[in-house]
Amino acid sequence: MDGAFTRRGGSAAPADGACRAPDATNETRGRVLDNALDIGTLLLGTLDLHETLRTVLSMLLAVAQARSGWIFLWRGDDRSTPGEPVAIGLSAEAAARLSALRPDAGEWGRALADRRAFALADTRAAADWPAELRAVAEAAGLRALATVPIRGPQGLPLGALCVGFESPCAPPRSHLSILETNAEFASVAIDRALQVEEIERQRAEFATVLADVPSAVVSVDREGAIVVFNRAAEVFTGLSSAAVAGRAGLALLTRRHPDLFAPLLACLERGEITNGAERVLLRPDAHPLYFSISARPLRDARTGAGLGAVQMFHDVSTFKALDRLKSDFVANVSHELRTPLTAIKGAVGVILSRTEGPLAPGQERFLNIVDRNTNRLVRLISDILDLAKMESGRLDFHPRPVSLVDVCADVVGSLKSLAEQRHIALALAPPASPPPLIQCDEDRIKQAITNLVSNGLKFTPAEGRVDLAVVDHGGEVRVLVSDTGIGIAPEDIGRLFDKFVQLDSGATAMADGTGLGLAITKEIVTAHRGRLWVESESGKGSTFCLALPKFATP
Repeated sequence: MDGAFTRRGGSAAPADGACRAPDATNETRGRVLDNALDIGTLLLGTLDLHETLRTVLSMLLAVAQARSGWIFLWRGDDRSTPGEPVAIGLSAEAAARLSALRPDAGEWGRALADRRAFALADTRAAADWPAELRAVAEAAGLRALATVPIRGPQGLPLGALCVGFESPCAPPRSHLSILETNAEFASVAIDRALQVEEIERQRAEFATVLADVPSAVVSVDREGAIVVFNRAAEVFTGLSSAAVAGRAGLALLTRRHPDLFAPLLACLERGEITNGAERVLLRPDAHPLYFSISARPLRDARTGAGLGAVQMFHDVSTFKALDRLKSDFVANVSHELRTPLTAIKGAVGVILSRTEGPLAPGQERFLNIVDRNTNRLVRLISDILDLAKMESGRLDFHPRPVSLVDVCADVVGSLKSLAEQRHIALALAPPASPPPLIQCDEDRIKQAITNLVSNGLKFTPAEGRVDLAVVDHGGEVRVLVSDTGIGIAPEDIGRLFDKFVQLDSGATAMADGTGLGLAITKEIVTAHRGRLWVESESGKGSTFCLALPKFATP
């Protein structure tokens, strides 16, 4: 049995279909190396798994000088189930029988489990081999089989290759090693194709999920080219994914909807993160849509290098409408309550002034309770009406150039006595240089800063501090209100500026509140095109940051 498991100028199997033993010569080893190089060169040209398998099978059949064979990959979590095979040189009947092969049957299965190459010298004389394997050989007219495992770069099982011969033969282990060596070279390309297939599968699943989510998702690469533009984004913007494809897509989006995509642009260019920002989009029928927007940079998990940015936004118009209905209802009720409360407050004041006669000590004590709670209800109603007007845009603002240092100094002066009563130090840090003016309604901004300072005094224990600072920062002027109070838990920060929210202040609460102060402050700042956020850690105090754009002089 002379000859070789080597390629002879790329020729097919011998005419007699016999398997031949290779010569252990340098020439033969050189041919084996040539085959490996040919396999590597050809397989670099494709990433398609099915095409890769056919190329591998075709070249290894040439190496073995055989006409027929098949290759299949393991599937399943335990990598023990053969997937759909790729066959060459088999009849339709024989190829159909491949699906019945079990990888754990008989000697064939034990060899595969051990990941070793082996040969079946005569299929008709192998009673201990799987009947399914012998049925395939019978249908294909094969009398001998050589099988080699296909292992990945780390030795993990990828699959198995079977080469068939028309005549009985029993090549020794050294001959199978030639086929095995070439299969190991080919396994690199198979492993690469498997990874590409898995990536494509995950990408397709991810694209399907993104396409159907109600929130709009837009992502760009580091160059600004649109990578993801799902169906919801198309509906909200009125633009198709084809229209925004490529690097010009982001420019088109920011030109068509500048407010909506400003967070994505800021995230891509400066790495700014946006969480829950609200934006309004006017539809062609002038009906506004309200969106909650989040934008985050995309980074390489290993190196941290920037890969682009992603923005998600979802329509909250329905929630805004419901919130507006609730606010209108509360505002109407509050307005109706104001008149009787004013009458009650006036009557109690007259009685406490004793113009109608003297009061017994018990009467005065109870009337003071009525007066104190009446004042609290009046403050609550005023806050509710102010907030309702701000949300509906009916509250008038009278902007003019204002110095935030002067505003903060007035706030500190008005609250100094309250801070002293509670034994809390209250101070305004003198700026290194006078910050520029801002354009604002002075009374409303003073109200906002007063709310922040009052909040700090409320949640700071005796002997603590509340400090104010005015900072010139880029295109805005910031007011920082820092306290040494109880701080805010991370899970509470997200709802801090919601209406009627009062966090559990424990024993340090110095006074009852309405739960509207911070909500009103946020509305005032938003109306001035400013920003409001808090930096805090539970037990270590808080710093509220109010930022307003600088006043641009003509």
